[in-house]
Amino acid sequence: MKTKNIFYLLLSVIALTSCNKKEIDFSKQIYDDTGLHLNGYKVLQDENSSAIGDYTENYYVKIDSVEFISVLKQIKNDLNWNKTPYGYNFQSYEKEYNKSKTYEFNVTNKTINYLYSED
Repeated sequence: MKTKNIFYLLLSVIALTSCNKKEIDFSKQIYDDTGLHLNGYKVLQDENSSAIGDYTENYYVKIDSVEFISVLKQIKNDLNWNKTPYGYNFQSYEKEYNKSKTYEFNVTNKTINYLYSED
């Protein structure tokens, strides 16, 4: 009986701790990945999910109107950002770890969408 109770206690602790969302400094992450300086923004969406062998993160940030022109200039001067119909796209892939990161800068909405996946 004690073994069964310990098992359920451990299972509860694992479930509770795995549900805690870590605090992310989005501007630091964006800078570390792309070199893009971003100070004024609002987080519109932040979510992640995992399954056995898979993990994804996705967030949207809206850039302040005052900072938008500065961010757009930085992107246009960086050869790692590719022009798309909606704005610009930045991608990186780590083949040895099967990890990919994608940033999409939407000029119309003044947003950056980040998608990270790990298989």
